[in-house]
Amino acid sequence: MSNDISFFLKDLPIEKLEDILALSDEDRRYYFMHLIKRFYPEIEDKDEKDRLVSNYQGSFELEYILRTEPVIAKVFTCVYTKTGLVREVSNDLYFIPDAYQYQIN
Repeated sequence: MSNDISFFLKDLPIEKLEDILALSDEDRRYYFMHLIKRFYPEIEDKDEKDRLVSNYQGSFELEYILRTEPVIAKVFTCVYTKTGLVREVSNDLYFIPDAYQYQIN
């Protein structure tokens, strides 16, 4: 992964997120493959790329749910990677200080 570039999923406008999720399966895979080439250029194995495509798909869908479901958004905090993936979602019941709520790992 290159250290000089990043993609913060939390900053993607909701309209763009909806557009990406509305793409055909083929076009969405093509989009995710570009992210993989950008952030994981060393990955050449097809199975590993397929796994990353699935992780991007899941991350984008989870981000959409977190933004559009007020109850979920109110009680969960998302931790992201620098490559546009959701790393984890934490229940706020277990309190994450504000300084770490949008921690990028």
